[in-house]
Amino acid sequence: MDEFTAHILRNLVEGHQARAGMKERNRALTEYEIARRAGYTDCSYVEFSTTPERDQLRGALDELEREGWVAQWQRVGRYDSYVPTELGVRRATTLGLMRDVEAPAPAPPTPAAPHANGQPHLTPEMALNRLVQQLDEALRLLRAIDAKLGRDC
Repeated sequence: MDEFTAHILRNLVEGHQARAGMKERNRALTEYEIARRAGYTDCSYVEFSTTPERDQLRGALDELEREGWVAQWQRVGRYDSYVPTELGVRRATTLGLMRDVEAPAPAPPTPAAPHANGQPHLTPEMALNRLVQQLDEALRLLRAIDAKLGRDC
């Protein structure tokens, strides 16, 4: 997932969570609301429908939907609305943690001494990042297998 798509997912999740306590249909965010939350557009509601930014946003949302991170809800006015899936909420939380970890640190980390078996020690952040990458790859493989078998998800 590229940085733009991750940014869109984080903003969708944050917007959805900010509306906790509302009916689900009101918690879903439209394409326009997601773009505004992400700081991606300053166009008006009507203007946004014809901009290249909308096309790029829709591409990111389509990718997130294919990967199972978001679900399309229903059309609201000019735009489709979306909600994060449970997996998407967990992924956005992980992306938020990784964004904080990847922020510039005052001093570079010192390399850890290797274990007795010759493998380096992993910091919790490094281990989490590695685990997320492995889970993403496993999910892609499972979806590819499922698609080959012709099952609906």
